Amino acid sequence: MQTDVDNFAMSVEKDFRRQVRVSNDKSLKAMYKYGMKEVTMTPAEIDVFKKRLLPVWDEFAAKGYYSKTELAEVKGLLAEFRSKNKK
Repeated sequence: MQTDVDNFAMSVEKDFRRQVRVSNDKSLKAMYKYGMKEVTMTPAEIDVFKKRLLPVWDEFAAKGYYSKTELAEVKGLLAEFRSKNKK
């Protein structure tokens, strides 16, 4: 029974993600149509952005938006994902 529920939930989630991605794509195309411009950042700009952003994660944990344990878990999962998906 639980397996059936899990399988159903996963199938619904998969379809939902697909629909969200289609909707996001339509929205992005509409924004471009109405004048939004795409900006591509250089690797140096991305590094500056990351250096300014990463301390905010710790500030938010200190303010209680999430725990330091949760932040450490997310950072670990992100590092794991990035190590497996290097370009």
